Amino acid sequence: MNASLSGVSVDITTDDLISQPDTRWDIVLLGDMFYDRLFTDKVADWLSKLNRHKTAVFIGDPGRVFLLDHPIKNRLIQLAKYELTEQCKQEKNGLIFSHVWQYYCSSDF
Repeated sequence: MNASLSGVSVDITTDDLISQPDTRWDIVLLGDMFYDRLFTDKVADWLSKLNRHKTAVFIGDPGRVFLLDHPIKNRLIQLAKYELTEQCKQEKNGLIFSHVWQYYCSSDF
């Protein structure tokens, strides 16, 4: 994303935003966050809270099992699928694609 060319500002932080109550944003971008079941549960709960504030959530993930086998998968719409480079395939232990998902709640439809 090139915010400068698009004429928008983007706030970036490395703070633990998942644990903060009542945070409101227009858009949240998550990348490669689903490393274990407990953390996936924590992120799923947070996404549900964001949904109540009508925050748009987009997720980039290489298809980790903790995302694909979690009930959150039923709330994702796949927007894009990309084949990883050979170097990334080697680093990702057999994962060969990366996916872009949009989170939604069934009450949105």
